Amino acid sequence: MPGYEPKIGQEFGEFARELAVEEAPGLFAIVDQYDNEGQVAGYGLEFGDRAEFVTVEGDFRLSGVDAHGIVDLYGRMVDADVRLVPLGKTGGGGS
Repeated sequence: MPGYEPKIGQEFGEFARELAVEEAPGLFAIVDQYDNEGQVAGYGLEFGDRAEFVTVEGDFRLSGVDAHGIVDLYGRMVDADVRLVPLGKTGGGGS
């Protein structure tokens, strides 16, 4: 394309990293408790407009509006005391 100068090398690497960090989703875990035992049930990603969750076994997934909605639904489904544990950035980037 005439007039188009792609970013190359280190310049593009820096741009790509900044973009990826800015757009990165928030990470969260759901920890459940049965009797006096606790375990990590799974992990999720919270994007700007939705959240996704998968159990550590990989056999069950949930999608929702946000992490709080997912933890509420998951807690009712497993009939256990569950906790949302934010891990790093919350709220998510993206669109």
